[in-house]
Order: sequence, then structure tokens, then C-alpha cells
Amino acid sequence: MFYRKVYPGAWHVIKDSPYLLFFGLFASLLGFHEVKLIFTLTESTPDFLSSTFNFWVQLFTTFATVKIDSANLPALLGLIVIFLILSALVILAVASQGALIKASADKTTRTRNKFTDYLHLGVDKFWPLFGLHLINIFIGYFFVASVINPLISLVAVSGSLFEYLILSLVVFFILFPLVLILSFVTRYGMAFIMIKNQKFLAAFTNSWSLFKINWLITIENAVVVAVVTLLFLVAMAAGMVFVFVPFFFLSVFLAGVSTVLYTVIILLGSLAALLIMLTASALYGAFYNILWAKVWSELATGGRSYSKVYRLGQKHLAFSRR
Repeated sequence: MFYRKVYPGAWHVIKDSPYLLFFGLFASLLGFHEVKLIFTLTESTPDFLSSTFNFWVQLFTTFATVKIDSANLPALLGLIVIFLILSALVILAVASQGALIKASADKTTRTRNKFTDYLHLGVDKFWPLFGLHLINIFIGYFFVASVINPLISLVAVSGSLFEYLILSLVVFFILFPLVLILSFVTRYGMAFIMIKNQKFLAAFTNSWSLFKINWLITIENAVVVAVVTLLFLVAMAAGMVFVFVPFFFLSVFLAGVSTVLYTVIILLGSLAALLIMLTASALYGAFYNILWAKVWSELATGGRSYSKVYRLGQKHLAFSRR
């Protein structure tokens, strides 16, 4: 019953309020951290927030060391413009994520808020939400990229096989679970902030307690979401190809007639594929965040829930005892 309530419930929230796709588009910039961790393990590829934070650090370092004069002033102004654009995108992305979480709870209680109300609520809770994201940035990316991966490379080159084995066991059985657990805890913490209106520290503490009680169903749901995400990405890519290919063949056919027609048709095909990608990203960005908010709601306020693995184990073990 858990999955039959959570997954259709997330879809119904979007269907009842299509304007949430706007929030979904910006929330999709934050990526799907739990899915990425499951698929990539200790891979330290930076996401949008990690790349932006890294750019901010480099920008502040540049301004602290560079001499400002007429020669490099245009380049510095350009960096400032990029900084402002990225800052606006970060604020919109984090606020949109908060708005989606709040909208999920409001649809359950049949509370009606306007688009601007959700945007205001998300912006109002930006700093505690961003603080939770910073935990994922420092632990999930910078710690792995700056400490774990170089250490593994060093041991692989100069260490013994025994040292490499011990380090691998530590990484995959201690550090990687720690990063994954922090991701789940911060995910639940966002719901405590947006729905329960808790402060940063209280939200983080309560989310840890919630995960500790429901760790099995949380991980199981993350695996299910990872499979759904993979299927969705395949479907999105297939849709983009399906739309673009007719434009491509038409442009090739007309290439000998007119170069202008060839260019226009290719641009139209690319635009159509881009629109499909943006729409799909908005849809899944909204669905993903609302889904985790629904999971939090079921675990925090809906009574004790049990994973499919647990229920199957109970069923078959009870049968075997008989």
C-alpha cells in the first residue's frame, strides 16, 4: 500500500496544479542526488550546485588577488554578471524545491495556495534549505573529490594489495553509506523545514531519527526511484530522437534546394527536441521532489510503514515456520 499511495499521489498533485511544472524545471537543476549516488557510487562528478559553489570560490579568490584596472575591468564585470545569474538560478532552484515540498503537503490537507504564495514560501526558507544542500556538497562531492579519490589513486599506485583492499572496504562499506545516509537525512530535513516549519538543527536531528527508524524502506524506495528515473531518461531520449529525426531527414532532402531551408528545418527540429527535454525535465523535477515529500509524509505522519522486502520476508518466513 505504501508505493500505491506515494507514487500515484505525487502524480495527482502535478495533475491538479500544472503550474508546479515551473518549479519542477528549476528544481531539476539540483539534479537527483540519491539516484546519482546509487548509480555512480564514489564518482565525484560535480552537479549544478557543486559547480556553482566551486565557481564562487574561484571568483572570490580572483577578486582577492587580482589588480583591478581598465585592462581587466570588462572581464571582471563579465564574471560579476555570471555570478549574479548563477546566484539567481540557485535561489530559484532551492526555492522551487521548497515550494514543491510545501505544495505536496497542502494538496494532502486540501489547502489552496497560489503560485506566488509557494514561491514566497520557498524563498523565505532558502537559507535553511541551502544549508542542507551545503552538507551534501561538502560531504558528497568535495570530500570524495578532494580526499577519497586521491587516496584511492595513491594506494593503487604505491600501496600494497592489502592496503588497497582495506581502503576499498572502508570506502564502500563506511564512507559511501555515510554519504548516502546524509543525502536521505537532508532530503527528509527539507520536508521538516517546509512542512513542520522547523529550524535547521531541529530539522536535521528529526530527519536523522526518521531515517534511523525507516532506513530499509528509504533505501528500497531510492532503488525504485533510480529505476523509474532510468526508464524516464530513456523515454525522454527516445521522444527527442522521434521528434528530431523527421526534421533531420527533411533537411537532408531539401539541402540541395536551399541552404536556408536546410538551416531553418534543422533549427526547428532542434527547438522541438529542446522543448521536449525542458518539458520532461520540468515534469520529472516536480514529480521527484513531490514524491520524496510524499514518502516523508507517509513515514512521519502516516504511521509505521514497512518495505516490500520486509513484508515479503515476513510472509515467507511465517509460511516456512508453519
